[in-house]
Amino acid sequence: MQELGLAGTPQQPLKLPASFLLHLAATLRLSAWETQGFSFHLDAGLPPAHQAIGDALHVFADANANPAQLCIAVMRLSLERFAWNGLRDWNADIALDDLGDDQALDVLAEFLWANRPVATTNRPVATTREDCQP
Repeated sequence: MQELGLAGTPQQPLKLPASFLLHLAATLRLSAWETQGFSFHLDAGLPPAHQAIGDALHVFADANANPAQLCIAVMRLSLERFAWNGLRDWNADIALDDLGDDQALDVLAEFLWANRPVATTNRPVATTREDCQP
């Protein structure tokens, strides 16, 4: 910020506009993803982090700039591509694979089959309402 001629002091802190801070937050998320080796945001049409940070500095200079599009795109990718509890449980972003509908159904079917209730007695498992009567 000092390179742009902007500097604050303890007596006169630099007030940063909300639009700049929102844009900066989104770009820092992109930077964190790239640091971890993720690049799917590039496939989604978002800029590389270093370019986005430069764009954020332009947002700072333009009081009418609206970072909503970038912020929404980054939030959408966060929800679609990462395990929601990855940061909380593992202290890391955990990327999820992009499954097609047929693949997702196959995985769900395998999970349900592997976790189906299994009869633990020699009694047959009830298959109709009449079988459940004493």
